[in-house]
Amino acid sequence: SSNRIRASWTHFDIGKERNILAHFRGTVYWQHETADPSLLIKSGKSDLYSYGVRQYLLEHYKNDKDVKIYEGGSDHYVEEVLNSKFCLCPRGF
Repeated sequence: SSNRIRASWTHFDIGKERNILAHFRGTVYWQHETADPSLLIKSGKSDLYSYGVRQYLLEHYKNDKDVKIYEGGSDHYVEEVLNSKFCLCPRGF
């Protein structure tokens, strides 16, 4: 809920040691139910989504101890962000 998120941000300690170098959480593989040839989209996973940047990050950093790349949502998103030195925001479409 938005109250929980607000509470998390208000308790943020600026001097806190951040133990994650870089963080991304979001959609990595965009799923299309039907094809749309006018947009060069096939049904299934889109090869064009994020121009492959998000897929590259997930593949190359999935086991990294300092860089955390996750697909999907999380109930701990705010804490993940607050524990990160950098938050990555690669464009989707």
